[in-house]
Order: sequence, then structure tokens, then C-alpha cells
Amino acid sequence: MLLRQLKSDHESWVAHTLAGQMRPVRITPEGLFPLSHLRTGDDVWNVIDGAWRFYLDDLEESTASDEDLDASAMFLQIAQDWGEISDSVHDDGMSAIRHAKRSLSACLAGLRERGLVVLGGRRQAVLTGGQGEDLRIVDALLMVLPATDPRVGTLMWPTHRDEPPATSP
Repeated sequence: MLLRQLKSDHESWVAHTLAGQMRPVRITPEGLFPLSHLRTGDDVWNVIDGAWRFYLDDLEESTASDEDLDASAMFLQIAQDWGEISDSVHDDGMSAIRHAKRSLSACLAGLRERGLVVLGGRRQAVLTGGQGEDLRIVDALLMVLPATDPRVGTLMWPTHRDEPPATSP
């Protein structure tokens, strides 16, 4: 009987203490992804560094070879892995960052040899809810496409806002 009373008292205390403090957790993106043609490991690093969420768009299986699909999947996984540990990479210093960029550059070179390109971009989002303050986060998008894909020419946006949109390769 004592145990039931203690449990009931605790449940009442929790309900009273947390009443009105918990908000539903939501993530609200701020706009669209501005996309750029990512040509170097530095370009990819600038997209993935510090990202909280990753949107990865692979090749279409129905139109790509197994080798192209493997190369694309490997690049996307390596890029996401580097992005997820980017805080630790920063802690290890500039040589660690350079190592990450070299790794990403090597993957990009392999994709280029296969006639593939990478588009990518970042956008801000706001994480709201729970008990704490709202939190600004970064989303990263990486897309692997054949260089001949018509979407490449329409989706490429400049890295710097004062440059005109890039043309297809």
C-alpha cells in the first residue's frame, strides 16, 4: 500500500511540475536549399560542416550502372560521416580538416571520372518545443546526378551570391 501511495504521489508531482512546460518538438525549415555545383572537397565540407540533418539524393537505380550506384553511395556515406563528426574534426585542428577535405576531393574525382556531378546546399531550420529554448540548426543537401541530367543546369546556383548562376558543364 505504501508503494502505491508513493507512486501516486510521484506521478502527481511530475504532472504538476511539468504541466505547461513541454511543447511539441518541431523542426521548421527556413526556405529552400540554394544549390551549387560542388567541385572540391572544400565545397562539400562547406555544405556538411556542422549540419544536424542530411538529405542525400542518390542516382536513380533504373538508369545507373551498379558501379555508378556504388560510387555515388560511397560518396554520400563518406560525406555524411564527415559531416556528423565535423565538430570533432574541428577539435583535432586544421590538419584534420584538411584530411577530411582531401578524402572528399578524392571521392569527387572518382565521380567525375564516371561522368557524375554533385550539387549541394545548406539551409537553416529552427528546432522548437520540449522544455528548452528554440535552437537554430543546419540542414545539408547533397545530390549526385549524371553530368548530362537536364536538372544540373537548372539547379546550379553560385557559391557567392554576387555571381550569376553557373551554366551546365
